[in-house]
Amino acid sequence: MAPAQANEPQLSSSLSALDQMESSLLESIPSHKVVWLGFSQGACLACEYVARTAVPRGGLAALTGARIGPAGTDLAIAGDLGGMPVWISAGTDDPWIDLGRMQQSAAAFEAAGASVSTRLFDDSEHRIRPVEVAAVRSMLNERLLDG
Repeated sequence: MAPAQANEPQLSSSLSALDQMESSLLESIPSHKVVWLGFSQGACLACEYVARTAVPRGGLAALTGARIGPAGTDLAIAGDLGGMPVWISAGTDDPWIDLGRMQQSAAAFEAAGASVSTRLFDDSEHRIRPVEVAAVRSMLNERLLDG
């Protein structure tokens, strides 16, 4: 939860790269089949990109992730995510993710109309768990294989 300037210019560059990637994807597939997912820093970047662009997609899976920014950052999302599935998970004592920020991020996605599922694990491990893989697999199967 570093000050915004501490993440620049890398954050803006990374968000721009995701935007270019998505634009390229949308030339050949519909937006409801685009699912952003990541772990740790990748999850935070995916959360931030989806929140800032605020358009419905196939989904977002943030494994140990949350929105980016210091405490007090306005996490409101200016758009309607139209029921887009969002999965956010983390260990309750993971040293790399602020649990409060994760929960605030989930609430912001829900307030923007996303269908949010959160999962907390009673541990301090910074890793991807089998249940998280299963949840992501389920989301991908549902969103990508369905019409």
